[in-house]
Amino acid sequence: MGNYIDLENKVSLSNSCIWKLQQDYFKKLGKSAWEGQVPFYVTSNTKFSFSIANIVFNYLLELISKNKVNIDEPLYILEFGSGLAKFGFHFMTKLAELKDTHNLSHIQTPYILTDLPEENMRFWESNKQLKPFLDNKQCDFAKINIENFSNIETVKHNFIIDNNTIKNPLIVLCNYLIDSVPHDCFKISNNQINEVLVSTQIKEDYKNKTIDHLNQLKFEFSFKEINNDHYEDPILNDILNNYKETIYDSHILIPTSGIKILKTILNKFSKNTLLVVSDKGWSNKKFIDQQGEPHIAFHGSFSLMVNFDTLKQYTESIGGSSVITSTGLSGLKTGLFHLSENLNLFSKTITSFNSYLNATTDDFLTIKNSMLANIDSLSANVILSLLKYSEWDEKIFSSVSKRLEKVLPNEPMNIKLEFINYLPNIEKNIFEVNLNNSITYLDLGNIYYSLAEYKKAKEMFNYYNERNSTDWASFHNLGLALFYLREYDQAMSTFKTALNLKADSEISQEWVDYIKTEYLEVNSK
Repeated sequence: MGNYIDLENKVSLSNSCIWKLQQDYFKKLGKSAWEGQVPFYVTSNTKFSFSIANIVFNYLLELISKNKVNIDEPLYILEFGSGLAKFGFHFMTKLAELKDTHNLSHIQTPYILTDLPEENMRFWESNKQLKPFLDNKQCDFAKINIENFSNIETVKHNFIIDNNTIKNPLIVLCNYLIDSVPHDCFKISNNQINEVLVSTQIKEDYKNKTIDHLNQLKFEFSFKEINNDHYEDPILNDILNNYKETIYDSHILIPTSGIKILKTILNKFSKNTLLVVSDKGWSNKKFIDQQGEPHIAFHGSFSLMVNFDTLKQYTESIGGSSVITSTGLSGLKTGLFHLSENLNLFSKTITSFNSYLNATTDDFLTIKNSMLANIDSLSANVILSLLKYSEWDEKIFSSVSKRLEKVLPNEPMNIKLEFINYLPNIEKNIFEVNLNNSITYLDLGNIYYSLAEYKKAKEMFNYYNERNSTDWASFHNLGLALFYLREYDQAMSTFKTALNLKADSEISQEWVDYIKTEYLEVNSK
């Protein structure tokens, strides 16, 4: 098991060394932190990303109708903690489509990706799917520390964003961010409130204060009595005292960094800001009561539940308003927080928020997981419905592609034509992080081939082979597509490439012999 050493003893949770370790973890691993360790699918799938884009677009429409947008100036959309930028890609894709449909493409809405690890920024700049947005000034990126920033200066196009340059309302998006930055914790019982202090230990083989897996940490909690003016911020003290009077017996998390983000936006950027926060957490007081010690969830990094009620109270205390999804005891929540406007005056925005999120966020994941658990019994028609409901999510498509290869050839022509018509939507939603994402091109090639769409199959196999030149199956299947396109010379060459990758492939050799005998030698006579 190994012995443990002390890292700290009885400190406020927000001052704990664990947050610096969290930062170091992401700095060290960069984008690889999201490749199998840190979960992000819940807020980066197409269903969720398109929903947020629709809500923001409806807000934009209402700003225009209320003459609150200067169409000659950019309306910035900032995303804090962008990670791989997969959400950003889907969001920008959908927003551009909506603007185009409504003849609003002339409205500038630069999307600013932000994060701390520099490797993430190098990935964004090199990513093929982000490139068109970056080149057209529809997107840029900046390095910021969410704990301490006063302005944003972008890397590629040198946008400077602060309270002197913002001429339009500001939109800020935070996905799975607040749960991973500093919180405080308090224990309330019988109208008494104590601060929860944390003592942290780690195995003694811990070196140089960098660790790959934060679950090596061990925590103990203790209590310290506090007075009514614990914080310098009187609004936070009022919120704490309100909890003391209304909560019977519970541990209360206070998202101090989430509050700091609100205050930074208000003081350094613009009070005319819509903040959209999506995270795991609780949405009202009745769910906050009766909570035990803070649960620190480990998943490569670590995270805590977000107390959306505190964000709501704080926003309303500074003259703003909020609306938060109400479904479920816990799980993913999304909140709209306007720092100065009454959101009830934005009826289309609220209607779209309720329509897109209150009935779909957790429900979508439940339906998706249930259907994929029974994949072997799904018909092509049911799979088509799932893909439509998911807004053509590439991960779901890859999960069902093997089943589709099996059932599609026996389906009636009308089902096949629907797939042929809709499969390009999957292509548009591919966001490449590594070869695991590129395999969607291979899956598409196989499905197009099963539908006898050999030209599209050829295109998809070529895309995949450009990214992975060692996959025998892809080259062999490309050879088949080329054969049925009557491109016999290229088919021969491709089958030979497949043989170079798998010399004992009898089927590839049979195709080489067949094409040589039946087509190339005949045509040469």
